[in-house]
Amino acid sequence: MNNEYNIMKQKIRFKLTDRYLILLICLLGCISTVSAQSHKITGVVVDEGKSPIIGATIQVKGANNGTITDINGNFSLEVKNPKAQLQISYIGFTTITVPVQLNGKMTITMQEASRNLDEVVVIGYGTVRKSDLSGSVSAVNMKNEAEIMPITSADQFLQGRIAGVSISANNGAPGAGMNIQIRGVSTLSGNTDPLYVVDGFPIEAATASVNGGTSELSQQPSMNPLASINPNDIESIQVLKDASATAIYGSRATNGVILITTKQGKEGKVNVNYNARVDISNVAKRYNLLNAHDYALFENELDRTLEGYDMQGNVIPGTKVPRHTDDALERYKTYSTDWQDLMYQTAVSQDHQLAINGGNKMTQYNITAGYTDQEGIIMNTGLERYSFRLNLKSELAKRLVLQLNTSYSQTEQKQTSHSQSSSMNQMVRRILTTKPTLMPGDKIYEDENVEYVPADNPYVMATELKDILQQRFFILNASLTYNFGKGLSWKGAGSFNRTDGSRSTFYPIGTNAGNSAHGMAFRGEDNRQNIVLETTVNYDRKFKKRHHINAVLGYTHEDRQRKTLAIQVGDFAGNDLLYYAIGEGTNTMDKSSSVIQTKLSSFLGRLNYTLYDRYIFTATGRYDGSSLLASGNRWSFFPSFAVAWRINQEKFMKDIHAISNVKLRLSYGVTGNQSIAFAAPLAIMNHVRSYSGGAVTHGMVNGKLANPNLGWESTATYNAGLDLGFIDNRFRVTMNVYKRTTKDMLMNFGLPLSSGYGSIPYNMGQMTNKGFELEASADILTGPVKWTLGGNIYLNRNKVDDISGNELLGTSYLAGGGVFSQSIHITKAGYPVGSFYGYVVDGVYQNEAEAKLAPFDTPQATPGSLRFKDISGPDGLPDGKITSDDMTIIGTAEPKFNYGINSELSWKGLSLSMIFTGRVGGDIANLNRYFLDSFTDTNDNIRVEAWEGRWQGEGTSNFYPAVNGSQGSSYFNKRFSTFLLEDGSFFRLKNLTLAYQFNLKKLQWLRSVRVFGTVTNVFTITKYSGYDPEVSITSGAMSPNVDYAAYPSSRTYSMGINLAF
Repeated sequence: MNNEYNIMKQKIRFKLTDRYLILLICLLGCISTVSAQSHKITGVVVDEGKSPIIGATIQVKGANNGTITDINGNFSLEVKNPKAQLQISYIGFTTITVPVQLNGKMTITMQEASRNLDEVVVIGYGTVRKSDLSGSVSAVNMKNEAEIMPITSADQFLQGRIAGVSISANNGAPGAGMNIQIRGVSTLSGNTDPLYVVDGFPIEAATASVNGGTSELSQQPSMNPLASINPNDIESIQVLKDASATAIYGSRATNGVILITTKQGKEGKVNVNYNARVDISNVAKRYNLLNAHDYALFENELDRTLEGYDMQGNVIPGTKVPRHTDDALERYKTYSTDWQDLMYQTAVSQDHQLAINGGNKMTQYNITAGYTDQEGIIMNTGLERYSFRLNLKSELAKRLVLQLNTSYSQTEQKQTSHSQSSSMNQMVRRILTTKPTLMPGDKIYEDENVEYVPADNPYVMATELKDILQQRFFILNASLTYNFGKGLSWKGAGSFNRTDGSRSTFYPIGTNAGNSAHGMAFRGEDNRQNIVLETTVNYDRKFKKRHHINAVLGYTHEDRQRKTLAIQVGDFAGNDLLYYAIGEGTNTMDKSSSVIQTKLSSFLGRLNYTLYDRYIFTATGRYDGSSLLASGNRWSFFPSFAVAWRINQEKFMKDIHAISNVKLRLSYGVTGNQSIAFAAPLAIMNHVRSYSGGAVTHGMVNGKLANPNLGWESTATYNAGLDLGFIDNRFRVTMNVYKRTTKDMLMNFGLPLSSGYGSIPYNMGQMTNKGFELEASADILTGPVKWTLGGNIYLNRNKVDDISGNELLGTSYLAGGGVFSQSIHITKAGYPVGSFYGYVVDGVYQNEAEAKLAPFDTPQATPGSLRFKDISGPDGLPDGKITSDDMTIIGTAEPKFNYGINSELSWKGLSLSMIFTGRVGGDIANLNRYFLDSFTDTNDNIRVEAWEGRWQGEGTSNFYPAVNGSQGSSYFNKRFSTFLLEDGSFFRLKNLTLAYQFNLKKLQWLRSVRVFGTVTNVFTITKYSGYDPEVSITSGAMSPNVDYAAYPSSRTYSMGINLAF
């Protein structure tokens, strides 16, 4: 019984045990299931005004899952780790990291980057917090604006956005260069462009030209270096303006520095973006020129006035019969060629961009590919570019990081090189001046006269002439960074930069140049290679919450090599082979080659110390050695010092809540310039040969005088700045005043002919720039409707203080046409560099009494002639003659001030942005009017305004002269004068963009769709009569603001779509 009882008890115990065991297993299974399951996180992302942010990226840090916010800023996400952290990013806002919240809905507030003083700003060889910045630096975030704007280079994006930066186009051709000046002109040698640094390394462009021969070839402009960089690859642009910011770049920073940072990879799942855009462009403005009927009347009037006017203003009777009969005049009412209408086309362009971005905790990558096909508004002109970029960042080992950036682009410009030349046969010049009575064909007939179309009429040039400019650009940047801990890191970096430029041109028989040489071909190559090796040690650490040190110490070495080869030949059997078989030309007209190698070594350092988060001290130094200068002067030290005081951090400011930022900045520094011709300090001997009795004798003669004392040009800059922020930085103001003094300017000093030398490179003179800059921005509305408004204004006053008693002349214009070959600029002490230099016109002689009092002139003035002022003679006093002694400074290219305004308005997914640019003052030499307003020759068309406003008797005009056939090709007495100088003031709506972003959260494979429409060059208010007041065909400091046959700017309508996968 007991045994049965025990057995039964044991069975019950086993059953209970089994049940407990099963319950325990189930419980553990439940716990395991709970711990393995995902947690659903929900939340909303808003800005500081509590308005939702649409399209913000939510990424689980260290994982590959993420999402984006919807149209109401909401998001939901599954996470496995309850302690996970979320990384939230959105363009224009500071990226933040927050822990997940398992219970309830998360509310995440993001701060705009422009209002965040802890935002990191890229400066030379490092970064600093925006609050610790003591120099003058302006930053622009590209956002996604390059996708919606029809731009081919980043400098076009900068126009009107930054105070102190003046940007004007050489012309409107696709890929044309821009003239960029930061705080005025600070050098007379070389160009005035700033140093471009992309991802820490400098870049430059190539060209392919030859000296001598046909002027179209010898005046080949350089390609825009930024045209080789896809604007869509750019994340941000920093402009370093004062010496505190630029001195760390030493001898290459005298014109300022533009730092470009390209987009990098981000941790998270793979993101794919595709952007497509179509642009439709038309010429923005046209000259109003005579039609065939009115031009025929003009020619008849020229024939009628062939003998000129008498002193009473009457036409002297002549024997020549006007060339156009009444029947011909009637016919010209129907048959007329509008060359602008024929040659300017509606251009259709396309742009495609693909970007792949992603990575994990160890490796992040960004891959982009782009294709741009930009058709020019002139027939058969355009630009085509292919680009590829890979940015890779990988943690090879603990604390060891590899950064690799490589890019390749290939750009081809068609016909735009020829249309940028300043020769007489330039295409736009022919479009403007070719007679409307002529047709694009070979010849036209009028009664018994045969009038042949010129060989270089624009249609023939566009369809027959071949002109291709190519640039291949490859760059490889690599760096290794080792983090030792406690703020100390080492970086070793290298860059290989290769730029190959080539130009191929063929002038066929049937063009003027081709006819004179029986076919002429040109091939040129310009290959540049730049190798940079550098090592830096960085230290960034905060001590005891009161001391913060950010320092860098480094060494860099740069090897630059340039090889050029060019040949120009003529005398071809026909036009079929073009420039591909250049050896078939039997007459070698010109040839040249060169190899140039230069080196630059530098030691650099910067210390940025912040005390109590409000007292900031910065010291920078760079010790440069350049092979371009004389052996005893190759090394020079360029220091800078700056202090800043964050007044708002003081205790007495703590209770003033409306003021969120007050920072006072003071800086002083020196930068250098080594921009002088290769081998400038050395004597050059030229090879000569002579023939005597059939024998050839070779020898050497003096070419250029040596200057063993040639040294550095230096620019000292003083800067005082004030940064203000109000109401949690919703309203932001930055002001700067500066003074820049350049000494020992590098230039070629002219020598007397008796010396046997033409010039000697020399250090001489001094120049000063003084200016004021103001930048302001405000978040006007921060609710559901957001409105951000910004603007800038700046002025600069340039003066040449001393130039050792010399007067330097600028470029000579129009020499090829036998009209006037004279400089229209002068650089002399007491005036701005490149001031306009010419004659003063004081109206038109109205009657006999006025004409009889006119100074002696050739041809002598009569009623209807321009009244040139007798200003000076050989002894400095008026001498009753109009001679070169009467030339004086008649204007300046320097404006009174420049300004820009930008506005961005958004509501939910809809956004509207506008950019205005403007200038007050600044003269422009409109050399197109030298032909279009001249009434002395029958080779060029005439502006309607000039024809209708011409002098036809006393009191009829005091500006435009009379038609006078007796003067032939003596346009305006072959003089540049105030008659051709115009006010360049303008106000322009540069860009207008309307965009809408669709949120497609329900689709797993498509994150968002953005559609947009953009109009560029919407309207321009100006009194300038030319195509565009923002033009200057030359980039040199001593010949600014010249408009002569520049490729016209266009008004562009763009439509596109952006897909995010």
